[in-house]
Amino acid sequence: RLYQLHHKIKEDTPHFSEGQAWDAIGNMSVEKLLDEIRDMNADAGEDHGYYYEKLKEFREIYSNCDQAIRFLNDFKLPCTTTNLIMAEYILSNKGTLFKNLKKQLKKTDNLTDTLIDRKTMNEAYDGLEKEVNEIIDEESKKGNIDSFKLNQLKSMGLQMQFIKTLAKREFYHIPVEVSGKITHINLTIIRGKGDKGKVTVSFMSDRFGSIKAEAAIKGNKLSGFFVCDNAGGLKLLQGQTEKLESLLKDENLEVKQLNFCLQQSPEAIRGYIGSGDMPDTGNPETERILYRVAKAILHMITSAEADDMFSHKEVAEIK
Repeated sequence: RLYQLHHKIKEDTPHFSEGQAWDAIGNMSVEKLLDEIRDMNADAGEDHGYYYEKLKEFREIYSNCDQAIRFLNDFKLPCTTTNLIMAEYILSNKGTLFKNLKKQLKKTDNLTDTLIDRKTMNEAYDGLEKEVNEIIDEESKKGNIDSFKLNQLKSMGLQMQFIKTLAKREFYHIPVEVSGKITHINLTIIRGKGDKGKVTVSFMSDRFGSIKAEAAIKGNKLSGFFVCDNAGGLKLLQGQTEKLESLLKDENLEVKQLNFCLQQSPEAIRGYIGSGDMPDTGNPETERILYRVAKAILHMITSAEADDMFSHKEVAEIK
């Protein structure tokens, strides 16, 4: 059906290239796409594996897209088919961009170091997008590229574009390496009025499971919580409390309250707050503190992972 729709668009708009026809499908709303393909008959051509794979992907997204739709609405992004797929990548940690380009990308290593302010982060993502596009261009020029490879390259370009769009709204999708594997931390900065603001973090790992954290500042006071679906991971996070307090003390922040909760269904708790939930503020000092808090939380989580790996290594060596 998707294959037929692609050809129908090409016939209706002959000046469209192959890529433009797929872009037209990707920019359709979910309702319009379903209306377009509902009455079409599937074609069992021998070389249509790529198109069936795309249709399968769309069906999986549509069958469980409530969270993705809410995410797009929260960040005031259009609910197109492409955006639904990109949102699902971000929220489910299925994104292939940084995983596939792990060895080729150089600018991902210092993304956490650029957590200074919005301007610095946007410049970092501009540089990362340029690097990703250069890699995609080089790969696309190689010979014997099939439809699956071309689709993969296009998907990576769309992922980078979507990630950069979110960064402009201060939602940062940051790759981190844990146990030799690439995973991602989703980080949101929410500005409040005056000296108020929030930071939210969500993170998934094989060892810790799902972690979601939120920290709110008001003046020089910080209140927050960590939610984890793994009891061992939660205990390790609690062991990093003093390190977090020390980092925050350097910013003249006092921890008023910090709770740690075991939640067996963490998906019920949002790991972000949309940019429209709180009013914006141009207070540069509050902005600087929010980004420093975000960096301290990321350091706390990665330190807990590193300490856990070190303890496992010691036990293995003793045995």
